[in-house]
Amino acid sequence: MVIKKEDKLQDVQELQVIAQLIDNMIIITDKLEKAYDNKDSVNFKQSKEEILKSKKQIENMLK
Repeated sequence: MVIKKEDKLQDVQELQVIAQLIDNMIIITDKLEKAYDNKDSVNFKQSKEEILKSKKQIENMLK
């Protein structure tokens, strides 16, 4: 099986996007915890939705 250089580049770019999504999820998790501690249901729900959206994006990229 021959892997073209441009395929490798695309893989690297996809991995970079996945890494950014994971970093974003870590940041949002902090917001989720703060919202939980402050009993802020609006921000809690928003953070939860953002985490699930990032998770879905990662899942789709890895398929």
